[in-house]
Amino acid sequence: MARILIVDDEIKMARLLEITLKNEGYQVEKAYSSHEALKKIKSKSYDVVVTDLKMPGMDGIELLRIVKKNYPSTQVIMITAFGTIQSAVKAMKEGAFHYLTKPLNLEELKEVLKGALKVKKLEEENILLRQEILGEGEIIGKSKAIKEVMELARKVAPEDTTVLLQGETGTGKELVARAIHKLSPRKNGPYVVVNCAAIPENLLESELFGHRKGAFTGALKDKKGRIEIADGGTLFLDEIGSLSLPLQAKLLRFLETKEIQPLGSEDTFRVDVRVIAATNQDLRKRVEEGNFREDLFYRLNVFPIYIPPLRERKEDIPLLANYFLKLYSKKMNKKIEKIDDGAMELLLKYSWPGNVRELENVIERAVVLADSPIVSKEFLPLLPACEEITGPYQERKKRLLENFEREYFKELLQKHNGIISKVAKEAGIDRKNLYLKLKKWGINPQDFRGRNTT
Repeated sequence: MARILIVDDEIKMARLLEITLKNEGYQVEKAYSSHEALKKIKSKSYDVVVTDLKMPGMDGIELLRIVKKNYPSTQVIMITAFGTIQSAVKAMKEGAFHYLTKPLNLEELKEVLKGALKVKKLEEENILLRQEILGEGEIIGKSKAIKEVMELARKVAPEDTTVLLQGETGTGKELVARAIHKLSPRKNGPYVVVNCAAIPENLLESELFGHRKGAFTGALKDKKGRIEIADGGTLFLDEIGSLSLPLQAKLLRFLETKEIQPLGSEDTFRVDVRVIAATNQDLRKRVEEGNFREDLFYRLNVFPIYIPPLRERKEDIPLLANYFLKLYSKKMNKKIEKIDDGAMELLLKYSWPGNVRELENVIERAVVLADSPIVSKEFLPLLPACEEITGPYQERKKRLLENFEREYFKELLQKHNGIISKVAKEAGIDRKNLYLKLKKWGINPQDFRGRNTT
């Protein structure tokens, strides 16, 4: 049911409009001044505001400006007994949907209102469509750093060159990989993701290269590997640094020959696959330590792209935050239209050790908590007070990252009822490391069993 707000200092007129529009099936509220209207708008979302032009204090034009600035999809219909061409033009320039003069033709108002609701629906659909397009592989941001990333992605996309994406956890490496695929001649082919850290080592070889029936206990039938499934498309190998040395050797052979040999088979066959790898580790250091093959590193590092952390591109935070706000408002069927200045200032000051993924989690939580159209500071309870960020950078970064990790894994344990395998899979971490982290924090997975009743 559409929600309409009537703003008129004439009590009889406001009451007449309220009765008329309620009889049409709308949910109607009224305010007798612009200031009263703004209080209502801040606590509740309206589809259309029908306002008088001339009122004591703040007039209808100023109210129109504020509404369109803060709630651009809300439509405003202006009504006045002092109709002039100049005032009509001014109202339309400020974004009014329509301009009506008194004495009102109520049938005309009904038709204008129907048109305003149609326009609001179209504008919301356009916003959601833009969100869906962005969400399918484009990078959100206007900073110089992220523009450079996308420029490199555009340059390498048409080629079959192997790409190595480097950056901290949560910076959006998979999003860049997907964008490269979508910009490439392979865009209509498969895009296959393998998180090398999330699959147990004893299963990863079979997962990548496939197996033949009887290759090992439990191999009851032939199975295609992810590399073969990606034939004609792109294979994205996330957390490549976690591969064991034997698997590194087998992957190197594939990159050199474009041939794979499933487990339990004596035959090899060629596949046409473009490889994009990603890591949050320093692979050069791992090479020096003897944990990563130097020849594989050079095979992967043909075209490196560094994805900067969010703290190095803070001008992207408002764009990202508003994108996630609209995304989760839609998913939860809530009308939340804006992040207020105080909350945005808090988001901008925070160092984001968990990067874009942490920002997304914070906004999702805020949408869950919000009971008004505006997200304020009170809906960001788990975000540390930024004024307290002091001390040496590396020390502070370490503490913030550990706090983020601890809260992140507690949320996943809650979500998955303490089931470690599911938590490890979603987080992209092997179970052994997860157990070590939980032990260090004194967290017992059993404490989360049966908590999630949703």
